[in-house]
Amino acid sequence: MAYKLKLIQFLNRTFLPLTLVAFSHVFGQTVAFTPAGQASGFSKYNLTVSTANGTDGAGGFSMAGTNFAAATRYLIKISFDGGTNWYEIANATATSGTWQGDGLFKTTDAQTFQIAWSHSRMADELAAWPGAVNTGTINLRISNIAESVHYPSSTGAAFVLDLVQPSINTSVISSNNSTNNAYATTGNQITVTFTTSEDLDNSDNPIVGTISGVSASVTGSAQSWTVYNIISTHADGTAT
Repeated sequence: MAYKLKLIQFLNRTFLPLTLVAFSHVFGQTVAFTPAGQASGFSKYNLTVSTANGTDGAGGFSMAGTNFAAATRYLIKISFDGGTNWYEIANATATSGTWQGDGLFKTTDAQTFQIAWSHSRMADELAAWPGAVNTGTINLRISNIAESVHYPSSTGAAFVLDLVQPSINTSVISSNNSTNNAYATTGNQITVTFTTSEDLDNSDNPIVGTISGVSASVTGSAQSWTVYNIISTHADGTAT
């Protein structure tokens, strides 16, 4: 009995740690796709992103991963139709890991990678690029070589695509001057109301402006907005 007990203890000491190591390679992979010039978690690809400074040039994305298999090849692909059709990123720049071309990259011995590609890698090198549109998404995913396992999922990480600059449809400037609302004096409020060709986002991309060189406040939502301030240090003349 003593022999059997020692054997069981030996097995527990020897093989339990090996089992834990094996699981650490199977679970816990993390990958983050980040639009150029933005913080992690930003989920849009717009005009600001397309021209922001990036590791591989203007615009595009960077991706960083941890806990992937060490020194192993993976495949990065992109979709412009919600994940129906997928295309290889032909060229990119690696700051961690090794870029091998045509969507292929190799992780480091420490199980990590950091890869970036510019806007032109998508717009100029991929025939499927949808062009200057303000609908749809860019979806990104990493797969094993067999393309049987995908990260973060089979549909990838989605980024709302908006590369069309909105235009102003109508605008009106007025004041609350009791005598003539086409004029304003100290203490009067100047108000500019305007409508746009599409919904504006005042959270991620705050609307800012001035009236006669003085900062103005902004209110509104969707396609209807108001910009205003109160006459104080404004220069004499036509308000713009």
